[in-house]
Amino acid sequence: MMPVYGERALLLKRHLVVADLHIGVEKELRDRGVRVPRQLPRMEARVTALIEATSPRGLVVLGDLKHNIPGISRDEYRDIPPFIEALREMVEVTLVKGNHDGDIERLLPGVEVVKTLELGGHLLAHGHLRLDGLDYRGIIIAHNHPCVSFRDELGGVSRESAWLRARLKPPVLEELGLKGGPEIVVMPAFNEILPETAVNAGTALLGPLFRAGMVDVENAEVVLLDGTHLGRVKDLR
Repeated sequence: MMPVYGERALLLKRHLVVADLHIGVEKELRDRGVRVPRQLPRMEARVTALIEATSPRGLVVLGDLKHNIPGISRDEYRDIPPFIEALREMVEVTLVKGNHDGDIERLLPGVEVVKTLELGGHLLAHGHLRLDGLDYRGIIIAHNHPCVSFRDELGGVSRESAWLRARLKPPVLEELGLKGGPEIVVMPAFNEILPETAVNAGTALLGPLFRAGMVDVENAEVVLLDGTHLGRVKDLR
């Protein structure tokens, strides 16, 4: 597994993986009185550039391709099919279904839509994954939109998107009968305007693994998009 330098994407067994595009989020923002430019043209250009640069065998969208819950908005009906078809002209596309992707099959005839995906000894899931004796080299999830929060000497706060690399807690490994256990990688959101979770601010991460206290978040490693290794979560507070 290799994150793409400076990007919110990774390469795994010659597959390009991106997550949390949330196409259609602008409608929710408009309804709240916030006007933002459409993000899809820029995201399509970024994905296209990544495909051209990395020549992957396939593209995996790791959940939350669309934004609206529970249905499909008019913007999503308009935008998602041509976006995916344009990408399919370049590479095979697989969608690992996220919690925002209800009824997404109606928009993607001919596209493989799965709940989880096994690739190169890794398990890929959007985030609602339970470990019941599963043994993988790594588990790659999204859903949390991780970032790290910085506070300057004047009290100003800034945030940067980040990767989170964690392990299961030792008692969990023992209970599951795993030796060492898989590395758990939480991907940053591909859509740059989404709210993010500051992993060093004490905010609880989403998903059954985190709610059940199975992941050793305190000792998880935080890495910025440019590869800068910031150290463990507990040392960044």
